[in-house]
Amino acid sequence: MARLDDFKAEITSGEGLALANRFRVFLPPVGGTSPRSLNLLCKTVSIPGRQLAGADYMLGTTTRKIVNGTAFTPVSMTFIGLNDFKARKYFETWQSFAINPETKEVGYYQDYVKDVIIQQVEKNAGQPPLGPESIFDQKLPDALAEKLPSVGPIDFSNGTFDLGLVGRQDLTQLAEGVNYSVRLNEAYPTTLDAIPLTNDQDGLVEITVEMTYKDFTVVEGDIKDKITDKILEKTGISKLFTDSLKF
Repeated sequence: MARLDDFKAEITSGEGLALANRFRVFLPPVGGTSPRSLNLLCKTVSIPGRQLAGADYMLGTTTRKIVNGTAFTPVSMTFIGLNDFKARKYFETWQSFAINPETKEVGYYQDYVKDVIIQQVEKNAGQPPLGPESIFDQKLPDALAEKLPSVGPIDFSNGTFDLGLVGRQDLTQLAEGVNYSVRLNEAYPTTLDAIPLTNDQDGLVEITVEMTYKDFTVVEGDIKDKITDKILEKTGISKLFTDSLKF
């Protein structure tokens, strides 16, 4: 039987207990809605799972299951509903890039898939304080704006660049206390759940969405690494930032 001192020592060597209620979510800019505000409203989210798919293979009288692929479980997110239904409208807009609700036209795959980052963080880690900043002096014409995609933290159609994700003066805070960081590659919302309304006096509206993605990449944070040049990579934001610079 393990001793209490051994248990305490194991916790100490692992830098403490990981708390399920300490997390951050980085969503892409969509339809002019600040993703940072949605990050603050996220109530629940799951770190994605991975399942190895296999097929039975018989050799003589022995059957073995041989791995022939991987399967990824959808990620569910729940957001606190506000009177402006910001979260609901955000995901409705995102889904409209896949299928236009008015014309029923199906969009191109690259136009509606975006990266999403989920982080489990330490107790004292905070949200990046910076919000989207304008990158154009004047609003782009609608005909041009509709053809421009969002690339990482840059939302060309709305002329904004989200410094809350990649602002150089805020990079240290992004890396501070990141225990585990996962990037959902080529993600998009497949299911926007119905919102039940009741007569309960204290009932609050919640918006739940299910995300599908191609796969995910684990990009672990390191709270001991304060070198600015490595912080983007450590937090999982690096790919979003570099893709934006290539555009």
